Amino acid sequence: MAAKHVRLAILSNLVQQGLIGSQSDAVSALEQHGIEATQATVSRDLAEIGAVRRTRAGRTLYELSHENSSFGMSLSRVLKELIVRSVASGQLVVLHTPPGHASVAAAAIDRTNISGILGVIAGDDTIFIACNADVGAQKVLQDLLNYA
Repeated sequence: MAAKHVRLAILSNLVQQGLIGSQSDAVSALEQHGIEATQATVSRDLAEIGAVRRTRAGRTLYELSHENSSFGMSLSRVLKELIVRSVASGQLVVLHTPPGHASVAAAAIDRTNISGILGVIAGDDTIFIACNADVGAQKVLQDLLNYA
């Protein structure tokens, strides 16, 4: 069984992509990622990441609502507990995590309003953050570290 943080990160990404309209959709989508989860587990996971069902343009989908999300408000904790090394150069910030934790940290960074972040890409234990040239990687990294 996949670790909870991995399941939450995948579920969060699926919700952000607009792919989850029901708990059954979530169970099926997780299965496609090789993760078995029950409807009850998915229900708790959706609540934990702050997902709420909304209808827009006649289509009902889960969306992230960070007001009620411990998962969505944990950037400080993620940075303190998961980032083991960081470096900035030019327009790129590189963060290192323990194996299997980069996607959780990247999802938390994606939800921030830090000026200058153009995009975030996560591997297994490495995160690349592309930064706006006007802001620069050093400033973005400093702003991230200020959250910790």
